[in-house]
Amino acid sequence: MKETANQALKNTIFSIAAAGIVLWTAGSSLRAQSGETKPKPKTTQEAFKNIQVLKDLPSGQLIPAMQFVTASLGVECDFCHVRGAFDKDDKKPKQTARKMMQMMFALNQQDFDGRREVTCYSCHRGASKPVSIPMVGDAVALEAMEDFAPSPAVQSNPATHLPEATEVLDKYVVALGGAPAIEKISSRIGSGKVTFAAGPALPVQIAWKAPGKQIMNHPPFRRATASRLGMPTPVG
Repeated sequence: MKETANQALKNTIFSIAAAGIVLWTAGSSLRAQSGETKPKPKTTQEAFKNIQVLKDLPSGQLIPAMQFVTASLGVECDFCHVRGAFDKDDKKPKQTARKMMQMMFALNQQDFDGRREVTCYSCHRGASKPVSIPMVGDAVALEAMEDFAPSPAVQSNPATHLPEATEVLDKYVVALGGAPAIEKISSRIGSGKVTFAAGPALPVQIAWKAPGKQIMNHPPFRRATASRLGMPTPVG
């Protein structure tokens, strides 16, 4: 009887082990199959309206690409796009941007064997209009500033009732709590939402950090970009 009970126990343990192996194998097979049938990410052309240049770009990379453009030109989205209707072509800078992108791609393909050597920032350097001629000598600099000089009418009739610029700035500093309070502020974060022509509104955060650093963050990119700034990681 004792031998029969031991044999039955061994048979039970063997059955449980065999069942476990079968279940593990089936689970591995299902995971492999699910990996094989994972849907391909949509392209920008499939996810957004009126995409004419960056058609084959994965849709998740469109926002970072636009962030690169705005940072390179020192502008915001509405420099090229119509607020609330990003698919419209009403603004000339949007048409120009498309031509500039095509020129940039052609230069990289023809002259740099397809490597990304030329970008928007190569020429713009944070300005919407690239400087094509350097300012050589004071005379040239003064000639360039003539277009911004006040007209004779304004020079002959100054507005005597307006406060001096320094007075306005001094009052502004006092309203913020004084110079010592301002000097303690090294970074700030503004939060909001951005709406595109298609799809839901997305949360956005613009982070600033002294000296002269600014970045716009969209999920899921905000944690990485915030850490590169040396700023606290946004919550959420």
